[in-house]
Amino acid sequence: MLQDTTEESKELRPGTIEISLRNEADAPIAGALVTLGILHNTVAKGESREKVARVTDAQGKILFEHLETGSAVAYRVSTARDGATYAATPFRLGPAMGSKVVLHSYPVTSDVDRTLVVGQAIVYAELKEDRIQVQQAFTVFNFGKTAWVPKDLLLALPEGYTALTSSQEMSDIVIEPVEKRGAAIRGTFGPGRHDFEMKWQLPYSGDKSVTIEAPVPPHMAAARVIVPAAQSMQVDATGFPKPQSRIDASGQRVLLTERQLNRDEPALKTVRIELSNLPTPGPARYVVTLTAAVALVFGIVLLAIGRTTDARGRLRERQSQVLSDLEDLERAYLAGDVGPKTYERERRILIDRLAEIVATTGNPVASRA
Repeated sequence: MLQDTTEESKELRPGTIEISLRNEADAPIAGALVTLGILHNTVAKGESREKVARVTDAQGKILFEHLETGSAVAYRVSTARDGATYAATPFRLGPAMGSKVVLHSYPVTSDVDRTLVVGQAIVYAELKEDRIQVQQAFTVFNFGKTAWVPKDLLLALPEGYTALTSSQEMSDIVIEPVEKRGAAIRGTFGPGRHDFEMKWQLPYSGDKSVTIEAPVPPHMAAARVIVPAAQSMQVDATGFPKPQSRIDASGQRVLLTERQLNRDEPALKTVRIELSNLPTPGPARYVVTLTAAVALVFGIVLLAIGRTTDARGRLRERQSQVLSDLEDLERAYLAGDVGPKTYERERRILIDRLAEIVATTGNPVASRA
């Protein structure tokens, strides 16, 4: 497989970058537009970006001179071809010599079946207080000399999913949320390895069992499922072996299963996971809500009683703020923006503050007029 390289060269003066653009046969590409991205990052001026574009000569080369050196400036060489983008790893120029960059550009197809693309997936599903968080990591290998640029590739997520985010560090693969549908995958899968991941959530209302349909990109030939599990929880991944109990690096018990497809098996399209025998919430959740409501009413009553002197003005302001925070917390909890544990912890802190104010004055402080 052809390799893109960036190497310092004593043949080049400091502040110089020589770019050599080549095709899938490792032959020079003449007359192609190449972009040099420049990232400035200093404490005094912050971050700024600029781009300089030039065309390769008959030997497929470009020479950039009189560039800044040192750790405050980073460079990235890229080129486009038929809707695909190819880029070298970002680098910096040292003070003693310049750098040579070799970048390859490949023919493009949007049909994954015309490529030698194969991948593997990891699905990590974790049960939270009021939601199930799913993290998916993908590794895609392209063993051919044709780049795959997906067209209208959508990973359809289950109905009701929320909080779709992605990690795009060190990757040109972009995951874009499509409202109420899922994740659109965009980018160039050129020859080599590509890693990307995404996270999303499903609401959880305390059912004894839950089914998760986690979509995967085309040509996934292997997958692993990992679920942190309580002692009684059971996990079943359709088509996978029975999960085995493991202890992860943090000392937590997880259930793990993985599957490697044979050549005659169709590629995975989704990973279906059933979580069963889940711990259901007891009456504590409703007790917390009732207690909070009583505390809120109690605080409002305190506000409505009596008058304060000017000496208690600061206490009155503190009490008003605490009650306002309690109201905001209650609204956030009812809207589902705050989970039960966070809700209970913050409520206790606010009630303690309110009790401290009352204890300081010996009498209820005055209301907000």
